[in-house]
Amino acid sequence: MPLIEMHIKRKFRGTSTETKLTTGVSTGDEWVNTDTGETFVWTGTEWKATAPPQLLFGLASFYADDMLIADDGISAPKLKKSSVLSELPILLGQSPRGLASDSTGVKHETANTLIPSWVSSMFSAAYWEVALLQLTGGTVALELYDGASVIASVSLTATTYRTRSTTNILPSIAGKEVRGRLNVISAGAAGSLAGDAFYKVVLVR
Repeated sequence: MPLIEMHIKRKFRGTSTETKLTTGVSTGDEWVNTDTGETFVWTGTEWKATAPPQLLFGLASFYADDMLIADDGISAPKLKKSSVLSELPILLGQSPRGLASDSTGVKHETANTLIPSWVSSMFSAAYWEVALLQLTGGTVALELYDGASVIASVSLTATTYRTRSTTNILPSIAGKEVRGRLNVISAGAAGSLAGDAFYKVVLVR
């Protein structure tokens, strides 16, 4: 029967100025510099520095036909250099179902969301994306509003699960407080309803 030799890896600690042991150590043993955090492994003939561990963390967002993955942190400089990040959705909110669409006017508004000014240096474009899961009559505009004027608007006469504006709104939103709203611009018959509107700003790398 062959002999199987088992070795328990030992870990030595000391400062970077100390002389590392070269006797009484076995292949695979580790030495950690307590002042620098560097780790070395004994190869049998020398202490060889190992690569520092790489932390993996970040932002992942998945939805129907778009995928966003950004790793190695989410600080602004790293996002700017990333070749992986393609889109970043900012969900502004959702309207309740059953809003009346048989009279004109704004029927729902979300809370304000600040779009930071630095997004203009991190992203190349931004678009207004909406969905409306109930509409039984009338014409509804799902608007991006800054408190003074409508920045972007999508007009709908039927249910839609995802619609995106074609105009780049990035210059108009950077550094502003914005909100989504449901505005009935053409009334339907008595009892017409609209609701379950989803408002989203999509930043594009």
